[in-house]
Amino acid sequence: MRNPGSGQTSAALRPAIARALIALAVTAVCGISLLFERLPEAFSPVGQWDFEAYYYALKVYDAGGNPYDMSAVVKAAQGAVWPFLYPHHTFAFFRLFAFDDIRTAKDVYLAARLVCLGALLLLWSHVFVRAGARGWFLAFASVGCNATICRDLLIGNVSIFEQTLIWFGLFALLRGRAGWFCLLIVLAAQFKLLLICLLPLALFAGTRRKWAYLCGSVAACGLMGLGVYLSNPSMARAFARLTLDQGAMGFGGQMNPCSLALLRDAADGLLRSWEAMGDLRPREVADVVYVVFAVAVAGVYVHAVRRGMELRRALLVGILTYVVLAPRMKDYSYIIALVPMFEMIRERISKPDSARPLVLAATLMLAMPGLDMLWEYRPLVLAGWAWLIGVSSAPGATSPGESLGTGASIVAGTGRTGP
Repeated sequence: MRNPGSGQTSAALRPAIARALIALAVTAVCGISLLFERLPEAFSPVGQWDFEAYYYALKVYDAGGNPYDMSAVVKAAQGAVWPFLYPHHTFAFFRLFAFDDIRTAKDVYLAARLVCLGALLLLWSHVFVRAGARGWFLAFASVGCNATICRDLLIGNVSIFEQTLIWFGLFALLRGRAGWFCLLIVLAAQFKLLLICLLPLALFAGTRRKWAYLCGSVAACGLMGLGVYLSNPSMARAFARLTLDQGAMGFGGQMNPCSLALLRDAADGLLRSWEAMGDLRPREVADVVYVVFAVAVAGVYVHAVRRGMELRRALLVGILTYVVLAPRMKDYSYIIALVPMFEMIRERISKPDSARPLVLAATLMLAMPGLDMLWEYRPLVLAGWAWLIGVSSAPGATSPGESLGTGASIVAGTGRTGP
């Protein structure tokens, strides 16, 4: 005689088995992707070549030489090395890893970055990602944006330290601590000055002194820049020349998948042979289009916030706005976009409509590594798509007390904006 409870038991097991199979499939895909991105190479002597640039530039600097002189750095490294592209005062940070043996220095540097990455994953999972989706987020973070985390670990850039400062600053802003947010963003911008563009997010803090924090932070950046110049004018000028030379190269594609590079590539392909251009160069047309595009994107974001937006969501969409508009966005820098992308696209996938399988397939196509032959600007497209989802949400879909309210309340500091 058949046990009447056996059918119920098997029916209950089927969803569990399905979840287990999905988890195994995701784990397999992530593992293959990480190996494809040469992650083990980060732990080998040939990995972390950006750190080699920091290490040998510091050696040249301490010996009284010019760390922006490539011939001097190559001589110190006794081989090819990338240029050092940060102001000379950042050597105070890199001196923490100035061991006599570069292999020891690389090991300590990588260990410090792994500690910061672990802290970031904990912060993201428990503060910025909605409960119930954290496991999927960890899978997305391991391979998302063309495996941006793996690329950063392999390359050895300072980006992980910057991201730690940025995201703990955003956490402070969620708690209404605009001063701490501004301080951490200013510290992160010591390596890449472009990050000061995140400072206007301080206006979302629930304090009347937010304008003072913002203006004070901008002034502090100016004073620090002046101090860096006065401390060693010749070194500051050498850094400026090298930065301009690197910018003139106009890297795009996989190395720098940003909107400005995309527009320049498109203009070069479409307008190069157009006789009506005259003396006007395609790059000049692309730059004008970029300015118009930037104003439009920023305007749409501000308008979406003015209609009413949850604080956490406004910060995430603000990060996406920065990513979409940044004139320089290296492949490893897309770490900053992992949480906003995941949360906005998760929201779209959670809608039970007929387009959900197509949305999921498009997400995988744009996010997974190993598909560079399709198109190198996939991370930018994924960020733009997530941004569109973020700004097009219904203005009334916020929790009580979490809405940013109108633009007037943001500027004046009236109304509660904290979580």
